[in-house]
Amino acid sequence: MKKIKRLKSRRLKRQGGKRDNIEHLLAEASRLHREGRLKDASAMFSRALEIKPGWPPVLNALGTVLLDAGDTAAAGKRFSEAASGPIPYAPALYNLGRLCQAEGDLKGAARYYRKAVDIQPGMAMGWNNLGLVLREAGELSRALDCFRRAVELDPGSAHACNNLALCLEDHDRLDEARDVLEKAVSSAPSYLPALYNLGALCIRTERHDRAAALLEKVLEIEPENQSAIFLLQGLGRLPQPDAAPVTHVKKVFDDCASRFESTLVKKLEYRTPEALFRAVRPYLEDNMNILDLGCGTGLGAEYYRPFASSLEGIDASEKMLEQAAGKQIYDALYCRDILSPWNIGGRCYDLIYSSDVFVYFGSLKAVLCEMERHLSDRGIAAFSVEKLNSSASQGYLLRESGRFAHSGMFVRQELENAGFDVLTATATVLRKEAGKDVDGLLWIARKR
Repeated sequence: MKKIKRLKSRRLKRQGGKRDNIEHLLAEASRLHREGRLKDASAMFSRALEIKPGWPPVLNALGTVLLDAGDTAAAGKRFSEAASGPIPYAPALYNLGRLCQAEGDLKGAARYYRKAVDIQPGMAMGWNNLGLVLREAGELSRALDCFRRAVELDPGSAHACNNLALCLEDHDRLDEARDVLEKAVSSAPSYLPALYNLGALCIRTERHDRAAALLEKVLEIEPENQSAIFLLQGLGRLPQPDAAPVTHVKKVFDDCASRFESTLVKKLEYRTPEALFRAVRPYLEDNMNILDLGCGTGLGAEYYRPFASSLEGIDASEKMLEQAAGKQIYDALYCRDILSPWNIGGRCYDLIYSSDVFVYFGSLKAVLCEMERHLSDRGIAAFSVEKLNSSASQGYLLRESGRFAHSGMFVRQELENAGFDVLTATATVLRKEAGKDVDGLLWIARKR
């Protein structure tokens, strides 16, 4: 009888030891993960799974380690295992959504995030990320609802507040957006996205002193932030540059690519592509090699397609080029910094046109010389600029909007210096800004 009791006691000790062992393994694995020792953390989580196979929290934790180590395939497998039970593990669904989002699969990401918040409605980051993919897909009303839910669940999240404010801006609810961002920077004074976005919003609403203070705070935290520097230059707080930084331009257009056309055409009455086409139409012939410089999403490309044996586009924003590619209008698309050598092969073009792109350059020398180099003999250059009505010693001025305006005399001189003869310069209205017409000039020139 005593022998049987001793055997039971040993068995209970072994079972208790096993429980203690897995708790120790998980604690150690989590510590190793926090310390960045990913290989050791992965091994420790794997040992825990040997003790308790198929346990969703450990599978999910191992997946996050593998994801941090760059092994997305192995991470996805572990997340899928964790989410495959009768009641899928919500954090694993969330992580599967993250994987889809990183790969640009917005529908897949939205599907996983929805499942995650259905199972765990209090998951603030699930609502936040669902809002992000819906906003990128252009579903702005649904995105706004998701961001509101995320902020309700986690009012102190500067990240969620920042995203809510950006979506409110999409809906032109600027006062609400500013209030939300003010709360975000109050609760997280060093959170750069909210500081920068509040600064940019204060420029839009003509609170320039507040904008400058916020942007200067951004530079205290991140002295090389090119976008903050550029906006301060537009406010006249720093010396005027010759061009917008390409990093700033890429960020602006990558962030708005999915909403770009609806914002411009519907809200701002954007007219430049059609107006530029009408101006250059008398000089078009059949079977031309044409380059759309700063093509963006391809607005206006359909006007030129009937005249083109080849129609190509170049832009600095990959997201904008993805939108353009979806239209299946272009024969080729290139992601390039327009102010640097284009390196797009040896082809010469009969026409290079550019709608609403020169507003990101002050000096036009570099871009005009590159256009001249890529045009065939007697090739045509067509582009728009915002019209500078006031005097500026350099012939151009960076406005508070972050866009350059040019005087007609300056553009004419730059064209002549680059080897062009001016054919026409036509005054037009480019779009609306704050309810007012933005005056522009459409230039048509021939390579000398």
